[in-house]
Amino acid sequence: MFVALYLFNYQFQGQLEQEYAAYCSKNREESEKMCRRVIDNLYRPIDEAIQTGQYASAGGYTKYSKAMKKLEAEYRKTKGKGSQVT
Repeated sequence: MFVALYLFNYQFQGQLEQEYAAYCSKNREESEKMCRRVIDNLYRPIDEAIQTGQYASAGGYTKYSKAMKKLEAEYRKTKGKGSQVT
């Protein structure tokens, strides 16, 4: 009886570990997708400014740096990005 219970627990633990690993993998993928969408949306105005040459003039680097700092601050404030840390 004890051996059967031990084997059951061992197998059950293995199944749980596999399901947990799959869940973490899916969570990581979804978190990455969400973060990419947020970054893409926040970066769009900067990209448009680059395309139109707004940063290709005197003081352009300063403007670009400020825009990137603002993007970073907005990104950090965005809720629902996920909590996966790699």
